[in-house]
Amino acid sequence: DRRDREAFAALFRHFAPRVKGFLMKSGAGAALAEECAQDVMATLWQKAHLFDPTRASVATWVFTIARNRRIDALRRARRLRRSSRRRLTRRRLRLGSIKA
Repeated sequence: DRRDREAFAALFRHFAPRVKGFLMKSGAGAALAEECAQDVMATLWQKAHLFDPTRASVATWVFTIARNRRIDALRRARRLRRSSRRRLTRRRLRLGSIKA
């Protein structure tokens, strides 16, 4: 509906830059903060029907989603680093066994 899109556009204009700033202040680089902010805004659109104003304000809901996305990004990066280290260790072991 047109009014839903207009309301979301207003929400986006208000919160997207604030979410990005929040993420950058919490240690995310500009690119990651932008990506997470876009993901947060998409989540708001997709899950708007789940918002319950009796449980939290819109701002609290938005920034909770942003915090959770940041945590997810940190976990994903940590998994990738561990996986890369394991592959590097296995490769070094293979190369070492070839030389021996």
